[in-house]
Amino acid sequence: MTATGELDLRTALFETGAGFVITTDDASITENVDVVRAGSDEVDLRRAIGRLGDVCDRFAVVQAEGGARLNGALLDADLIDEIDVTTSPLAVGGGGPRLATDARDLTHRYELAQLVVDEQSFVFSRWRRARR
Repeated sequence: MTATGELDLRTALFETGAGFVITTDDASITENVDVVRAGSDEVDLRRAIGRLGDVCDRFAVVQAEGGARLNGALLDADLIDEIDVTTSPLAVGGGGPRLATDARDLTHRYELAQLVVDEQSFVFSRWRRARR
């Protein structure tokens, strides 16, 4: 997903035809790649998801693996039903972002659906949105 269309479309994902781009109506993409266009200045995520059928034959789940800004935009659009979080057994300093940034003030409650710990003490958790 990109608002500007500035992507390296020469990667294997796109050259094999497996990938597609979600972008704005005005972004300039000239290579031979499938494109879902939704929104003018920024990607309208709700509209983009509604148009995925244009590039995918069928789908039941949309899994977004994005950064904190994409996660914030998905929260703003109320499009997150489930969150997968991996916790590593490391303490790291610095000013890294949260799970989601640039979202409006909101609170959504999630319930633990699955928890797995591997042999290296990584914790994999899956959380489902509590809609009550």
